[in-house]
Amino acid sequence: MTDDDRRKDDVIIAQLSQRFQDFVERYDRDCGGMNEWRRTVELELKTQGEILREISPAYTRGKWIVGIIMVGSLGIAVKEFWRHVAFK
Repeated sequence: MTDDDRRKDDVIIAQLSQRFQDFVERYDRDCGGMNEWRRTVELELKTQGEILREISPAYTRGKWIVGIIMVGSLGIAVKEFWRHVAFK
């Protein structure tokens, strides 16, 4: 192996090493940005969870009220239908 071949190999190794180092730096930077974004999302989800826990009792009462209205409406509809088709 001549000195020119060794120099070419050294240059190629140095270039590959630099490219790998650049890749690792970009990866670390992107990973840091992703972790910051993840923390922001988790904080927002925690806040939304607290809001949902606060309104949950009112929401549960609302579900019961809507359910009672729907069952009552269905009962009235069945009663009217039965009165319409009943034999007299």
